[in-house]
Amino acid sequence: MDGSTRSALSRTGLSLATSERRLSDSGAGILASAKFYLFSGLLTFTVVYIFFMIHNFSVGCPDIYIPMDQAEYLVHCTRFRQKRLAVLVPYLEFDKDKVPKWINTFDTMKPCSEMCGPPNTDLIFYNNRDHRNIPEMVQNITTVFGATQNGRKCFKEVKFLSAYLNDYEDVREGLIHRGPRNMFFRAFDFLGGHYDYFFQNEPDIDPIRRYWVDALVNETLLPNFWIRGTVHKKRGTNLKNSPAEYWNHRTHLNGAALYNLYDEEFTKGFIGRIRAIPDDGPFDFAIENYTRDAANWEYMMDHLDKFQYGDFVQNVINDNITREQILERFPATYLVHGLGRSGICPTCKLKAAAWAKEKLEKGQAEKKKKEAQSSTTKPSGGGSPPPASTAKSASQGDNASPSGSKPGSSTPQATAAKPKS
Repeated sequence: MDGSTRSALSRTGLSLATSERRLSDSGAGILASAKFYLFSGLLTFTVVYIFFMIHNFSVGCPDIYIPMDQAEYLVHCTRFRQKRLAVLVPYLEFDKDKVPKWINTFDTMKPCSEMCGPPNTDLIFYNNRDHRNIPEMVQNITTVFGATQNGRKCFKEVKFLSAYLNDYEDVREGLIHRGPRNMFFRAFDFLGGHYDYFFQNEPDIDPIRRYWVDALVNETLLPNFWIRGTVHKKRGTNLKNSPAEYWNHRTHLNGAALYNLYDEEFTKGFIGRIRAIPDDGPFDFAIENYTRDAANWEYMMDHLDKFQYGDFVQNVINDNITREQILERFPATYLVHGLGRSGICPTCKLKAAAWAKEKLEKGQAEKKKKEAQSSTTKPSGGGSPPPASTAKSASQGDNASPSGSKPGSSTPQATAAKPKS
């Protein structure tokens, strides 16, 4: 073998050895990369798994653990954020202490978990007259809410709405519930088209668990309901003392409930039928009476399934029951109507009486002041002031007419705080 051949073979062998080393290095690199990605994937999976084991977001009850995988969780949160919910808080002028006290519960009973981000939920304070006439109260509510960090996280917007009821429309005496009834039905005019549902958060409702806004939104994910709420769950006494009355209302859905706003067969059809019936009683009893009337059965048999019951809210008025007992009996309950109440809210009556007395005294003082001013400016040539009845009618104007709307307008409007979509 000559020298040139040996040299060529030597170079070939050297080239093969180099290629083998390169392949070896490449294989080691691929193996290292595979190990890295495998380790990263396992680490990511472990972190996500621990996160879900800690939080275990639930459907319906965020504190009752129903595990979901990541895909289910994402689908649930997408639907959760799409639901437009209004928490409607009706209040009167003499509720100036009650409303801030309720807002302060947000510190201990956080309304939302933030697992899916802030709910698409607005908090609406709903006054029976015109909230612009009580600026101090509105400012106090705004200030107290602004100081609650949990409240700001859990509500998209805070709004003030007015029903603009006049004296005739706002009667609240004994069995006459004309004021609350008119407020409730007028809320459909204001909120319809802006929200999918609203929750009638009556003044004596207390949250007993955190994440109650999440619970409300999760209830709205259930299909095919017009009203979803609770029956009266006091045990024994009503049935023993007045069996006929209790039996007649055993299926009564309490007014503190979720109401559908997007189904026009409900908002205009069913609610329109109830509004057309002349009645000064509670609105929830008017709804129940209509559903139970045999004359309406042909209509109701197609829609009775849309009146549903749930444990998310409980009505325990006049029942001596504690928060702990409620949670033990109903672990999926978040809101309670009438917790700790005995009788028909005696403190509310006292506050209402004190408020009425204060308004009367203020009116009398203003009247005396005006009379004193008119006597000092009376012309020396004589003449007499107009009769009191004439002056009163002139000052009241349209307010004296039970027209069902704000003075000077044909329909009730909430221009100062009209909900936006």
